Amino acid sequence: MAQRRAVALWVVPNIEFVFAAGTSGRSRPRQIPDIPTWAVRDYGNRVGIARIMQVLDRYSIRATVALNSDICINHPAIIEEGCARKWEWMGHNQSNTRRLNEVSAEEEIQIIRDTLSTIERAAGVRPTGGWVLDCRKHGTRWTTCRRRAASMWPIGALTTISPT
Repeated sequence: MAQRRAVALWVVPNIEFVFAAGTSGRSRPRQIPDIPTWAVRDYGNRVGIARIMQVLDRYSIRATVALNSDICINHPAIIEEGCARKWEWMGHNQSNTRRLNEVSAEEEIQIIRDTLSTIERAAGVRPTGGWVLDCRKHGTRWTTCRRRAASMWPIGALTTISPT
């Protein structure tokens, strides 16, 4: 007789914001405004996220969202719908047009703090369990901001750290 076994599944959709007038972070900059890069992401925020919500609802899956805080300002309905579903919010910068690897350490710390504060104002809860970042550079600054854990993406693999 086959045994039933549990499987852990962590669903982490990235909900990101890109300004059409900003840089896309590509190695080869496109013309500004970068309409192709913006349009794909804007479609996700207008249509794609509703489809993701439908699928997650169908299977009673609660998401942990890697969130650009500019979504809170530009697409507040996404935050409202995520809160109604009891999603967990994880910081993932202000937008994808502001690159953390292009700012000083002091600016980076302020961006992290501002991101988390914006999410807290919009969602009613401050993210305490995560920040998506590249561990090759940002681990120390994350600890400076006194966060308890960060989900880090080193070369395609996910690890979670808990700074002391």
